[in-house]
Amino acid sequence: MRLRRALAVWMILAVLFSAAAFAEDGPEVFSYDYDLKFHLEADAFPLVEQERMKGYADLLEIMKFRGNLTFCPKTKSTDMEIALVPDTDPDAALSFHLKGLPYWWRISSSLMGGEENAVCFRPLGMMAFASRVWDFFSVPLAPLMLLNPECTLSAIQELRDVWEATAGKPGEDGKLTVSNEKLKTIAGGWMDLFRSEGSLQHWVEALTKPLPQYEMLEYEMQKVPEALRVIADGGKFTISKKNGWSQCKADSGDVIYKERRDGQNYECILDPPACGAYYLPSLHYLEEHGEEENAFYLLASWARPVPEIYEPEEGEEYMGGEEDDDLLPDTLLGLEIGLDHLPAEFPADTSFTGQISTDGILLPNLHLQMNAEAKADGSIRLEIFRTDREDGKPVFTCTGTVIRIPRTEPLQYQVGDIHNEFNLFALDDQSMNKLVDRVRNPILKGLMDFVYAIPISSCQSILDTLEEYGFLQVLLQQ
Repeated sequence: MRLRRALAVWMILAVLFSAAAFAEDGPEVFSYDYDLKFHLEADAFPLVEQERMKGYADLLEIMKFRGNLTFCPKTKSTDMEIALVPDTDPDAALSFHLKGLPYWWRISSSLMGGEENAVCFRPLGMMAFASRVWDFFSVPLAPLMLLNPECTLSAIQELRDVWEATAGKPGEDGKLTVSNEKLKTIAGGWMDLFRSEGSLQHWVEALTKPLPQYEMLEYEMQKVPEALRVIADGGKFTISKKNGWSQCKADSGDVIYKERRDGQNYECILDPPACGAYYLPSLHYLEEHGEEENAFYLLASWARPVPEIYEPEEGEEYMGGEEDDDLLPDTLLGLEIGLDHLPAEFPADTSFTGQISTDGILLPNLHLQMNAEAKADGSIRLEIFRTDREDGKPVFTCTGTVIRIPRTEPLQYQVGDIHNEFNLFALDDQSMNKLVDRVRNPILKGLMDFVYAIPISSCQSILDTLEEYGFLQVLLQQ
């Protein structure tokens, strides 16, 4: 259950980070210094998890998170510094530095001896590697890779390439007709993508593997191309523009997908009609930008429609029973996120709210409310509540400052700025031995100093987690 909650949070973060990455208008470079503290209510978790979460809560109480985040939407370059500073011993702080582009990352740390021992990697390669980590250790690293929008965009691009290679692109009038024969070809091409070792397959694994019954979701996702062809029912799809919307419609008149863009405002709706026993995705995404406030909304699900319940005519005996309810199809997963009154510029003297809900047989039934208050001096307070908690106390609190730093120089990384000799997924034996020799002592010293500075309860929680996922056994092996 703890893993499912973590996955739900990661999915939410992935959506928020992706939405921010697509906004390319505005200043050339954004740079913020942050100094944050976090508080966690351990008793908000199930009883079986509270002892371990108490250790992590104790860790957060004595920890400050300080650093800088700089990014340029137009060049898609990012530079982030973060330091974990224990109040008990600031000299034991752990520092990390991440910089790069959507398709190349570079990470260094005080634990690794600094920038000279940085490692670089491609997030798409990390997704494949993280899938194997889940197979061996059940550690959900792959969903974390979805925080990089490039992973999702790469998977979508594979689908788009197959579509455009067969159907072509709409003309200047926005119209395109896709025959049933072309739909069959597209469906076959998409099915091949689901079975191949490409970006789409790795994206599906990253999204589904940490979920219970992930084989079911993965199997149903692979059936979507055929379901769309069945929806066409021997006919065609027509893409056209109407009342500001670009829409894709079947011969039956059902609108499968539509989208509209008005300046920075964007909205898209995916709403395929019922198609037998197929599970199908649905989506409503809305992004609105104003002079002072922004809003964001996402409603997504993966389900199949519940068939109409048969109602016998008067005098007719009904042969069904309560057990028939078990035959009704379930929602595999549902996700709803809303953010309102977000300031168009930050810092700002304002407050904003958010709502997060997850449900379905693959996600926890989780309903969270977020209240945040920001001040023009950069101070911020953010509280997250569980709507089903009777005492009204926040389960998670973030306080501190986020201050905009004026920066005129551009931030535009090239691959050469990121790539170095320690490419994480291309290390030969010589390079691996060289890296290990360099980082062994810094890791041991940094971890020992950090462990001495944190509460005993936090050490125990970390050891329990390492043991649960099999890392402790690996570390203790000769």
